[in-house]
Amino acid sequence: MAGLMDIGKSGLQSYREALSVTGQNIANINTDGYKRREASMAEVTGSAGGINSLPSQVGLGVRVEEIRRSFDEFLLNKARNATSYAASANSYVEAISQLENIILPGDANIGSAIGRFMETLQEVAANPSDIAPRIVAVQSGETLADMFHQTAALIEELQDGVNTQSDQAMTEINLLTKSLANINRNIASSAGKAQNALLDNRDAIIDKISDYVEVTVTLESTGAATLQLGGSGNGPLFVKNEKAYTLSSSPSSEDIEFYLAEGADLNRTSQVTNGRLRGLADAFKAASGALNSVHQLAYQLINDLNQVHRKGIDMEGQPGVDMFHGVAFDAVPSVSNLGNGAAMVMITDINQVSGKAVRFSYDSEKNLWHAFDTNNKALASARNQMALPGMSIEFSGSPVAGDEMMLKPAIGAAHNIQFNLTRPEQIAAAEGFLVSVDVNNQSNAAIDVITSTTAPKASGLPNLQDVIANTHSTVTS
Repeated sequence: MAGLMDIGKSGLQSYREALSVTGQNIANINTDGYKRREASMAEVTGSAGGINSLPSQVGLGVRVEEIRRSFDEFLLNKARNATSYAASANSYVEAISQLENIILPGDANIGSAIGRFMETLQEVAANPSDIAPRIVAVQSGETLADMFHQTAALIEELQDGVNTQSDQAMTEINLLTKSLANINRNIASSAGKAQNALLDNRDAIIDKISDYVEVTVTLESTGAATLQLGGSGNGPLFVKNEKAYTLSSSPSSEDIEFYLAEGADLNRTSQVTNGRLRGLADAFKAASGALNSVHQLAYQLINDLNQVHRKGIDMEGQPGVDMFHGVAFDAVPSVSNLGNGAAMVMITDINQVSGKAVRFSYDSEKNLWHAFDTNNKALASARNQMALPGMSIEFSGSPVAGDEMMLKPAIGAAHNIQFNLTRPEQIAAAEGFLVSVDVNNQSNAAIDVITSTTAPKASGLPNLQDVIANTHSTVTS
């Protein structure tokens, strides 16, 4: 039986140890990843009885049974999920703000440039014989083309920057997962229970990984952590015991695709659902959509203005030529194609060509190429040559089943657009035919003038330019 002094001594020693734990908590209050410790007390039971004696019911005092880490795994996982959501939103908003500043930097944007160009054309139409507004219109047209170039280049620079940030984030993620795998190895090799400091380090690394990508965490009985991509719990393994899988990416024309590598196997994954990487990928996709819209706007501007300008007469009496040029057409093979199929695009009527994308898919059973629009509606099928509105496509090479090509007429228009008029006299501000209504008319009669595709018969009269001097001043003429 223990004496009263022995029991009191055990209490002093045990609570001195508990007080040391409290001091450790206070000292590490600002230590990154440190979890508060708690000292768990337990009774020191009495000695067992013998054949002729009863066991002691008094006991031998108190002892520190265990120093535990104070944390709630459920709340910790919720906090990690919230961190992933916040990191995704922050990285997305940061990149989108830059995109907004590129597209709408104030008055110096594409919309303002188009408005100023249209105003200069109205001034030319109001006084077509004056050379001054024509000069201003030419300069405004060149400025408009430069604005398209600058905007498209800045958006692509933003995409490159987002992709670089994504690569840097994945490099850090892969380093963290390897560190977590090493910690799992150390936990597995620990004799008995793993040290609290090692478990703190484990949780701190998982917290950092959650900032980059959302993960589902499962803690084994030994203390080792298993990570799966995504928050559903059904994602692919990211870290398992001492094995860490490598995360990589590949930017496409519209999005960033993610892959998990195990040895030589590379598997695409869609489980990068939140975290900084998801925000960067969403920002890249938004920038791609904005760039496609800028290209589409440039394509539409080129076609619409050229179509109108060709109907007019310039200052020298010649039919109007294309005001802008720079539309290029290429059918781009998919990066996943296994064959070497190719296509050459020939334009038959630019006015009939739509700016929407066309997808070509090869059917090996029928040896045919099928064309589909953006809504996956079938447009046409052909073996060697296909006719679409305004263009003809000639196929070549040796494709295999499932090979695809994309034709995006508007893509690149913002890069290639150029103002085609080199002299102010080339602006075709005059209409070939002018029909006006007499102010004294009492009815609503109208006349439609339809231009003929055949050349008119010669009248036998002398040319007007041979009769009147060809100058820019109506008074002198």
